[in-house]
Amino acid sequence: MSLFRLGAFYPIHGHNEFPAVVQSVLGQKSFGATLFLPGLCFPVSLVLFGVFFLKYGLLNWVIGIAFIVSGIFFWMGNALEIDSVLIIGDIWLLLTFCYAGYIIYKDSIALPLREMATSINF
Repeated sequence: MSLFRLGAFYPIHGHNEFPAVVQSVLGQKSFGATLFLPGLCFPVSLVLFGVFFLKYGLLNWVIGIAFIVSGIFFWMGNALEIDSVLIIGDIWLLLTFCYAGYIIYKDSIALPLREMATSINF
């Protein structure tokens, strides 16, 4: 799926085609089959992360749902070749990672600051 991104750097023949360099390799024996399963790992892992975040309550429930939606958007944009969903999915994934990073950073910095503030005697 991510091989479509190479179209930005290498020449392509059609609108939603693989780049010419990738198509020349795909015809070689069973090489194309080795790309299919690893290509599924990223969107499936996003959905699994979202499910586990919801199940175990590790982060905010919004982040869990956002990861699940990101996996669905990524699959729809790449596998179903819906260009608008591809762009929306990329932006959604970026915002999801930014929000998750903000929540993790905010929670990790708050505890040491509280401890430091309570240890200072005025």
